[in-house]
Amino acid sequence: MVIDKLSEWLFPGDGDGSTQAAKVTPEVGAAGLLVVAAHRDGNYTDVERDMAAAALMKLFHVPNPEARAMRDQAEEFLFAGARSFVFFASAAKELDREDQETLITQLWRVVGSDGEELSENLLMSSIRDFLGFTRAQADALKPAAH
Repeated sequence: MVIDKLSEWLFPGDGDGSTQAAKVTPEVGAAGLLVVAAHRDGNYTDVERDMAAAALMKLFHVPNPEARAMRDQAEEFLFAGARSFVFFASAAKELDREDQETLITQLWRVVGSDGEELSENLLMSSIRDFLGFTRAQADALKPAAH
């Protein structure tokens, strides 16, 4: 019973079909992971919102308005729908490996934007594992220190 409820919360619609699972594109999934990473400390500033949009522009080679639209859609799913990182990672898992690698690099940038040491981070560890990266592979994708 408890496992069924947890499974339904993590993966809506996978159980008995009573809950319709919301679907997002892999791009919005990536946007959601960036938003979750920026929001992990309980604060979500305009600077962090802009960082998420800039990361999406780099990742998908899209103009700012399109990146902001992806970010806004991800925010809506996260804040209004109480979605977890698993919801977004499931969609981002459909990206090709090169885009996933770029996403990991952009996530490291967002995580490190607060001056946080880029050592093992619980959120990054979870995302890395979910996307099928080893710790060494994810660590190799950390941006070079400036």
